[in-house]
Amino acid sequence: MLNWALKLCGLVFLCVLILIPLLQKLAVPVAHTRGSLSVRVAEKPDAVPSTTAQTTINLTQSGELKVKKSPDGHYWLEAIVNGHPLKFVVDTGASTITLNKPDAAMLGLVPASDAFTGYSNTANGVVRFAPIRLSSLSLAQMSWSDIPATVIDAPMSTNLLGMSFLNNLKSFSFESDTLILRP
Repeated sequence: MLNWALKLCGLVFLCVLILIPLLQKLAVPVAHTRGSLSVRVAEKPDAVPSTTAQTTINLTQSGELKVKKSPDGHYWLEAIVNGHPLKFVVDTGASTITLNKPDAAMLGLVPASDAFTGYSNTANGVVRFAPIRLSSLSLAQMSWSDIPATVIDAPMSTNLLGMSFLNNLKSFSFESDTLILRP
């Protein structure tokens, strides 16, 4: 009986030694950079609503950005990244601002294949990503500089504004079918 217990303990120990390095490779590194974004809000916000991907966006006099849910159930925004307009979906399930490869390449951000050192769990499985920095990101009358982001090494049709962006706002909330961003 003791011999069987020792063999079982040895087997469990070997499994742990093998599984820990594998799980570490699959772990999702989360780069929290709260406070590293600096927000600048223009003094006179536009009162004119704009539409992005069938989403109505209004900037209030108090500087809040109100985004109506689109017919597909998502909150879409168009941001100016490094001087170029890009469409984003607000994704509270994403840890970071994430660019797809074609949009990153259009911005001149083409990570080498060995730069894809991070791993992330997505709805489509585990994917690799490369950390990058965006020189600037502007959204309505708000702008940020030197922003950490990632490029995903998998097919993705859109870009994501994840929690690393949302956590650097004063607050954000959902009211009925409206997302409210407060700088």
